[in-house]
Amino acid sequence: LHRFYWEGFNGNVVASWMTKEDRDSDIKDYVVFLDNIVSSLKLSDKIKITAFGFSQGAATITRWVDQTNHSIENLVLWAGVFPDDVTLSTISGKLAGPIQIYFGDQDQFYTSEQVLKLKVKLLALEENLIFHLFVGNHRIYEEPLNNLYKNLKIN
Repeated sequence: LHRFYWEGFNGNVVASWMTKEDRDSDIKDYVVFLDNIVSSLKLSDKIKITAFGFSQGAATITRWVDQTNHSIENLVLWAGVFPDDVTLSTISGKLAGPIQIYFGDQDQFYTSEQVLKLKVKLLALEENLIFHLFVGNHRIYEEPLNNLYKNLKIN
């Protein structure tokens, strides 16, 4: 939703970060966008949705889970933080399973102290949360992803 040409009207297409300017409209736009995608799939009621957000997408997917009317089974935040403008208990109450949060022990965007503070803060606020620390940096690794898949409440 945030793409533009690096040089005027041609050249490389790049993406921008969401900024403070028109932030509320941007959030509404991507919530509607994600709702429209899920609605277009025409999923049966038996299908269980896992919302997965990586890095900055963690805040995006959390806001979507907070605002959507779709039934979401699981929420996974990978190498990203829970946004301050969403209430953790509200999100947790909408899910069948616990909120799963994954961080690498060598994440270049979060120091080990920041990850520990985040873990302590979130676990104090919400008991229906599992915090995972894996060996690695700011990316998705096969082994912890496979472990996530095995442990999700999808049956």
